[in-house]
Amino acid sequence: MDKPRILFLMHMPPPVHGAAVVGGIVRDSVALRDRFECRFVNYSISRTMDEINRFSCKKITVVARLLGQVFREVVGFRPDVVYVTPSFRALGFLKDRLVVRFLKRRGCKVVLHLHNKGVAALAERPGYSRLLRSFFQGTKVILLSWKLYPDIARFVDRVDVRLCPNGIDPVLETVPVRTDSAEPTLLFLSNVIGDKGAGDLLDACRLLADRGVAFHCCFAGSISPGFPAESLETMVKERGLEGKVSFSGPLYGDDKKEAYRLADIFVHPTREDCFPLVILEAMSAGLPVVASEEGGIPDEVMNGTTGLLSRKGDVVDLTRCLEKLLTDAPLRRRMGEAGRERYEECFRKACFEDRLLHILEG
Repeated sequence: MDKPRILFLMHMPPPVHGAAVVGGIVRDSVALRDRFECRFVNYSISRTMDEINRFSCKKITVVARLLGQVFREVVGFRPDVVYVTPSFRALGFLKDRLVVRFLKRRGCKVVLHLHNKGVAALAERPGYSRLLRSFFQGTKVILLSWKLYPDIARFVDRVDVRLCPNGIDPVLETVPVRTDSAEPTLLFLSNVIGDKGAGDLLDACRLLADRGVAFHCCFAGSISPGFPAESLETMVKERGLEGKVSFSGPLYGDDKKEAYRLADIFVHPTREDCFPLVILEAMSAGLPVVASEEGGIPDEVMNGTTGLLSRKGDVVDLTRCLEKLLTDAPLRRRMGEAGRERYEECFRKACFEDRLLHILEG
């Protein structure tokens, strides 16, 4: 008996971001290849983080080439299902709309896996509400969390939605034994941009220092052009945080693992997110998490059990959460252990693959 044929149109590295990492997991999944005959198209039109959300004439050529590749795969491969990871930025969405419209006309079953928000905001732009309604019509939608459903509720009935939280391999197979450090380390590991709450964390560090709380905060990640290194250095000096805050730049491989080993608390005070993989990494490393109550994060972090959630953009509330953990080593250990257990139960890569297989077979 022939296997069902699935064409995957999805983002894959580079650049490295959440949707691309998950795309790599899907591409490399033995379980999916055993169950389906698979073809893969890298759906990204950017090759670096700086190119994302920026228009260029080069992207027009990339989009044209991508559309041609999709056409050839659909005609030659004749997939039973086409899995698409769409974007809801204007240029990306217009490209996706062309693709999905073509797929529907070819009679393909379309599954949309949403790794980002932006539908409600895009719908406010003139003419886009009608385009979004036709885009979602007749498709099945995969969400990372039901907390993200309000973003698409205007266009998609709940009956057409399936839930598939992300899952990853552990960043550390063995959780280190953490001691009662006299100066606990906070780890921020993300792109250093405003939307990820880097400025909020610096302000919280200033309040902690003013209160005499012992800590060191390590910022690890690429610094965006809109958040230059000189500005960060100025912000640190203005807040009197010299010696309290360090910037390591992006970390990969063993360097990244070492950062998780040395950390005591993971911090992700994001203002715009869906279901960040970096929080799952921190949980797999046995770290308690302090994060903002944004997107699907409350489905990752159990507030008061595996970490603490602060109000988005509220520096005082973020400081309160950090101080509570910085001054209570037994609480840090309990929450870190609970986070690792929750990761093992819900967010291993095998859990994600099982959920996705079930959805694609439905």
